Amino acid sequence: MTTEITKVEAEINDIMSNNKEIKINYDLILSITGVGPIIALDTIISTNNFTLFKNWRQYASYCGCAPFENSSGTKTTNKRISRLASKQLKGNLTSGARAAVIHDQEMVIYLERKLAEGKSKKSIINVIRCKLISRMFSVTRNKMPFQKNYTHSLVIKTT
Repeated sequence: MTTEITKVEAEINDIMSNNKEIKINYDLILSITGVGPIIALDTIISTNNFTLFKNWRQYASYCGCAPFENSSGTKTTNKRISRLASKQLKGNLTSGARAAVIHDQEMVIYLERKLAEGKSKKSIINVIRCKLISRMFSVTRNKMPFQKNYTHSLVIKTT
């Protein structure tokens, strides 16, 4: 089993070394907290190195992270996520979102604020998945690694 993994990793490294644009995007994506090698490779493969989708929202929809209104005629109910999405991509992004909540201070603050507002943890993780997708598309578009910005401060209301 480990020899097979080693062979696959060697093939991946060979592909990366032969295609400079893929290697550049791969390294840029890895600069994002919560995005590891599996998510980076999944994203590069499923987006054909960011050429199949015009923007991150289309890819979020493809992954099953973009909510849609559940409506029938004039009646509109809660927003729901499509069941037709790629469950593998969505699962990997969920793992990345959970890692981001642990290791990225900005995401920790966001999670705590939304929990205080009464949002469910599932919906917050979904938003964080979308944030990861947005960041991946942003760093590859701008050709600059992700830079952490901890300028957020908690606003304390006084009565």
